[in-house]
Amino acid sequence: MKRHLIAELLSLAYSLDCNFNAISLFDHRSKSDHLLMDLHINYETVKPYPLKRIDLPLAKNNNRTPKAKLKADTANGTIILDDITTLKDVPKIAWEYRLGNRCALEWILDQYKEKKPKDPTIA
Repeated sequence: MKRHLIAELLSLAYSLDCNFNAISLFDHRSKSDHLLMDLHINYETVKPYPLKRIDLPLAKNNNRTPKAKLKADTANGTIILDDITTLKDVPKIAWEYRLGNRCALEWILDQYKEKKPKDPTIA
């Protein structure tokens, strides 16, 4: 009985020590870490950046829907969404934000591109 109780106490002490270390690391983070965490938690309250949306008019006899392109032009600060819609004046700092070694905006656009299935029976 005593061995079982001692094993439980040691397990509890180890667990508390691990959790205490995690809590103490959390409390000693830098100001930039707290700002980044606040941005991730409260992203819905951030004021959107005023991008310029340019929509080209569709031809009157054209009934097809625009085809998505999702291309980034970092030199001009634009994102081409489809045949008719372009976003301009994307801030330079947005292009500098990286996920690993890739630009985050380019990574997101790549993730949302329509991928052609390998199986020819899937349309």
